Amino acid sequence: MTLFVLFDLDNTLFDRNAAFVGWATSFAESRGLGRLAVDLLCEADEDGFASREAVFDTARDRLDLKDSTEALIAEYRR
Repeated sequence: MTLFVLFDLDNTLFDRNAAFVGWATSFAESRGLGRLAVDLLCEADEDGFASREAVFDTARDRLDLKDSTEALIAEYRR
């Protein structure tokens, strides 16, 4: 069996930004947070360059989320 790794460094093969917006929209809707939460999450994400810890620390602070950063990251990864 031949193994290989495929890297998409600039969103040419997979639109990571659209996927994140989709996730953020779903997350905000499931918690009744509204569109401003989606915008905040996308801004905090910095096009995927921000650490997940930074994204969810910002979300916890600005959206008054009670979940721990670790729990939010785990939910995001699922």
